[in-house]
Amino acid sequence: MTEQGCHSGLDPEYSLYSLDSRLRGNDGKKGNDGVEKGNDGEKAPCPCHPRGPSCHPRGDGDPGYWPNGLDSRSPLSWGQVYPCGNDSPRIIVKRLLRRNTKMTYSSRSRSLQAVLIGALCAFLLTGQIRSATTVTSAVSVSIASFCLMAVTSSSVTLTIANPATPGSVPANATSTSTYAQYSSTVASGVTRRVTAAWATGNSAPTGCELRFTATPGSGQGTSAGQIVVSTTAQNIVTGIEGCATGTGASNGAQLAYTLNINTMTSLVANESKSASITLTMTDS
Repeated sequence: MTEQGCHSGLDPEYSLYSLDSRLRGNDGKKGNDGVEKGNDGEKAPCPCHPRGPSCHPRGDGDPGYWPNGLDSRSPLSWGQVYPCGNDSPRIIVKRLLRRNTKMTYSSRSRSLQAVLIGALCAFLLTGQIRSATTVTSAVSVSIASFCLMAVTSSSVTLTIANPATPGSVPANATSTSTYAQYSSTVASGVTRRVTAAWATGNSAPTGCELRFTATPGSGQGTSAGQIVVSTTAQNIVTGIEGCATGTGASNGAQLAYTLNINTMTSLVANESKSASITLTMTDS
């Protein structure tokens, strides 16, 4: 008897095996039992084929990989795949495609699936990270108006000493170790000033006068120059705006005290007195 394809002349085993291999990515070489099968020229005949029934289940429950490319996990019965009747291979293929057949997948298919799942997870995670909520919070602020001032030394000692050469006028006594330190805020367009005057009932020794100068640092106002202290307040620093001189030993406006001899004949030997100068910061 001449070998020919099943019913229609096509080899149903080879046709279904090729279809199954394309769907699942199988390489057509080894099945679940590790035995070489597929397109190696050793196709097992189907019961419709003159070569015998070796492509049918062996009847012993062995879940081997059948030569048609399906394995024991396929829900199709053998009669549904290779029905021994007048069905052509085309009808057999249609039946196979209509079934919800459980197929195995190649490692390449699983890798692609993993990549797609990973990309989806990354997209979802990125969306969560970038999501944000914006809220507002009202803040009320205000700036107080203030002017604070102090001096680094509460007392200064000035002494007229005897001259080094007979017949000479004694030298003036001077001190420059004291600083006026202040903090100030002003309204727009307003400046402040510092004035100096003798405290009530105070004056310089007889025959002398006290000359006074304040030299502020940068941004702390402008020096008004040297004054002779009197009972009338006089400017020593002007143009003070918002500033803070600092609190270090040499921060602020340097104060220079000079006890100057006016009239030598008016000096009184051993005269000693304590006098106070009042410094005041006010709006200009």
